[in-house]
Order: sequence, then structure tokens, then C-alpha cells
Amino acid sequence: MATPLQRYEQDIEEHGFARDPAQAGAVAALDDLFARLAERRARGRGLGGALARLRRRPRVPETGLYLWGGVGRG
Repeated sequence: MATPLQRYEQDIEEHGFARDPAQAGAVAALDDLFARLAERRARGRGLGGALARLRRRPRVPETGLYLWGGVGRG
């Protein structure tokens, strides 16, 4: 699965989208969140994840993103 940054770069190359600093910043934040969620999912698998579930430690939610801005930026 492509990361948000990979998809952004692919869309610029394949579809000729213009680079936008604000969008690039949003994509970087989304890419960071994507990486943290993927790491958390990978940690939850296998023997270590099974043992953690047995101990039933409460999971601390990942910090999400709030995107705000005008309409029409892309």
C-alpha cells in the first residue's frame, strides 16, 4: 500500500498536479500519522501482541489530525 506521501508524489508526476506548500505540509502530517498507525498495527501482531492483549493494558489512542482550510485547494 502506498503511503500518503508516495501517492501525493505519484499524482504530481502522473497527473501534472501543481506542488502546493500547504498541501505538502498536510501530506507530511498525514504520512507521519500513517506511519504511526502502521507501526502500531505491526506491534499488535504476533506473540508480543497476543501477550499484550492478555494483560489487557488500555491502549492509548494515537493523536489524529484536524485539517482546516478554504475550499478549492485541491
